[in-house]
Amino acid sequence: MTIKELKTRLREYGMTARGIGFGLYCVNFAGGAAGTAYYTTDSDDALAIGINMSRRAARLADLRDADPAPGVGI
Repeated sequence: MTIKELKTRLREYGMTARGIGFGLYCVNFAGGAAGTAYYTTDSDDALAIGINMSRRAARLADLRDADPAPGVGI
């Protein structure tokens, strides 16, 4: 898969990808900090991890929204 294809597919999930030379890919959240970046040499791995990161972030957001103040009112 080309970097262009990878970027297009990950954009649908709110993720970014970039090729940083020597066959290395960087996947991160759009506007994400350097600490959340994932580096790999495999474009298929980059796609799978990017999708997984996006889904995990969505699940965490859902959990926060479901109970915004845990322990309140007990």
